[in-house]
Amino acid sequence: MEAWQTSFTNETFTNLRRFISTPFLAEKMERVRKGVTPREIVYEEDHLKVYHYIGEGEPRFKTPLCFVFALVNRPYIMDLKEGRSIVANYVKAGFDTYLIDWGTPTRADRFLTTDDYVNGYLLNVVEHLRERNGSDKVNLLGYCMGGTLSTMFTAIHQDLVKNLVLLATGIDFSTRQGLINLWTDPRYFDVDKFVDTMGNVPADFLQSTFLMLKPFANLIEKPINLMENIHRDEFVEDYFYMEPAKPADEKPDAFGSAHRRFAQDNLPAAEPDGPQRRPRSVLPERAAERPG
Repeated sequence: MEAWQTSFTNETFTNLRRFISTPFLAEKMERVRKGVTPREIVYEEDHLKVYHYIGEGEPRFKTPLCFVFALVNRPYIMDLKEGRSIVANYVKAGFDTYLIDWGTPTRADRFLTTDDYVNGYLLNVVEHLRERNGSDKVNLLGYCMGGTLSTMFTAIHQDLVKNLVLLATGIDFSTRQGLINLWTDPRYFDVDKFVDTMGNVPADFLQSTFLMLKPFANLIEKPINLMENIHRDEFVEDYFYMEPAKPADEKPDAFGSAHRRFAQDNLPAAEPDGPQRRPRSVLPERAAERPG
């Protein structure tokens, strides 16, 4: 058989397997269960929940480790599946591991600022973990925006943090490079008017923004890759673990005033050579309000 005939035959049978696999796509989606490590809720405040992950034995390290997640995503990313879980790796290594789930804001939460999160919720969580574990300090692991909040917290409450670990965290916002900085330039985007009108920032707006950073890869390549590999169970499973497969997987709205303050303080002003705004997201003097 000629090479082209072999290639044609193989591709024909592959397309047949793809066609047969298509009706089972919804069933495979339903089987996806994100968040595999056993956990319990140990603290709640408003929409916030703190999960404690349960290991097989006693933790090796006394100082608790707290994952501080972003306000605009779902924390299951840290605990996707068996063999692909950052949380599970820390638990197996002997860390007493916790994670903050900020929850989904309602319209009543639109006035909460980054100060409320850093010197309010996060401080309360840290104090609870110190009391629960009998530890003077905690370890913070911040992801994305959660890393920025953790850095703010550590700068103010250095006596409460033993180690600060950051993943995919924005720290230096002075650059004007990148589409996010361009799109949020005050000359083109009025964050005050947007938040005053919308209250909280809709999840669809944020998701569309992130998708348009790489529109070809996100809107064309991903669906094509799925259809080309729809007959491969392992690929489909990994795809649905990484992509929102159910309504519960969708990103939450962003807290309005927190989003406003974060954008105003951290993103560059319109004038490239002009003075930068003095960060005012958190108020160091509130550290003195801490009991004890």
